[in-house]
Amino acid sequence: MSPVPYLLGRVFTLWLELFHMPVLHGATLHIHGTARGFLGHSGAGKSTLTGYLNTRDIPLVTDDLIPLEDQNGTFIVQPGIPCSRMWPAFGREFYGASFDDFPRVHPEIDKRRIPRIVAGRDRFVTNAVPLTHLYILERDEHQPEPQISRLPPAQALVHLAHLSSIHLEIKALGLQSTRLMTLAKLVERTQVNRLRYGNGLATLEHIAQLLTHSSTQSATPPGG
Repeated sequence: MSPVPYLLGRVFTLWLELFHMPVLHGATLHIHGTARGFLGHSGAGKSTLTGYLNTRDIPLVTDDLIPLEDQNGTFIVQPGIPCSRMWPAFGREFYGASFDDFPRVHPEIDKRRIPRIVAGRDRFVTNAVPLTHLYILERDEHQPEPQISRLPPAQALVHLAHLSSIHLEIKALGLQSTRLMTLAKLVERTQVNRLRYGNGLATLEHIAQLLTHSSTQSATPPGG
């Protein structure tokens, strides 16, 4: 398989950044009529968590990239390329033997691309959705149950500033200041949370319940 799709993702991200539309490294899901973003560095479990939630009939808005479009004071997430990614350890658990028929994301990586339609179900939304919540993922194998806590704006801004897949390019082109200004608006207008969680399918199910059982997501307040 060609590495072209991987390269195109980076080029598209850079193109958006050049037009002053910052891109966060993460995925968004459609929950209670809004877009909720799940962010984290490599190994935080973004693909596994959002992949599991998607199998629970929670549609994806974007996978891997979250372009931030400011429309009259509201950040909007436009639907992305309708394809997501997942590692085999959980992919086979979610999709069974058919998972191995899905294409690799890269010739040297065993992560697979999950198509838009699986078992007759469309896994993505096709309309733009307002962004209301962001969850910065932190894995902790000693965490007995998932914990969602709201981050103060200053702390949230520091975290978000580092969640890009093209750090070096942004720095080389001098885009940091305009990017930071947009992120500062973002933390004022959305609820940015830390989601700390452990391992296992039971934990993923617990998170699904936390996110979907109430239209007004509760979170421990800053400093709480």
